Amino acid sequence: MVDRIFNTCLCICFYAFLVTMIDANQISPSRLRSELRRQGLRQADIATAIGCDQGHVSRLLSGSSPTRSRTYRRICELLLPDDTAERDAGEQIIRDALNDCWDGSPDEAREIAAILRALGAIGRHRKRAR
Repeated sequence: MVDRIFNTCLCICFYAFLVTMIDANQISPSRLRSELRRQGLRQADIATAIGCDQGHVSRLLSGSSPTRSRTYRRICELLLPDDTAERDAGEQIIRDALNDCWDGSPDEAREIAAILRALGAIGRHRKRAR
């Protein structure tokens, strides 16, 4: 049991490191707007390419809609394919680390999730303090 807890803690520390790395690479709406201009594209071009309406693209790029949507992700993949590939690799590393230390039970999943959320809150607090 002690080994399992130790391994879980190691995985969580690794996760905290990766979250910091991935957050630093998060793609902001302003970065996407800049990339859109740099590539000489219009919001309508993006909307057509990913199959949604231009108004939705506008809301995402203005930051008035959540950036955790599938559509936002598709815009990122279209405009910044190298950045999204790097993020996918980081997410896979996190999933693998969690799978290595999780016993598959709902109770342990809740415990690990609570610890990860606490680490995320600490990371956000540290960013604001800088």
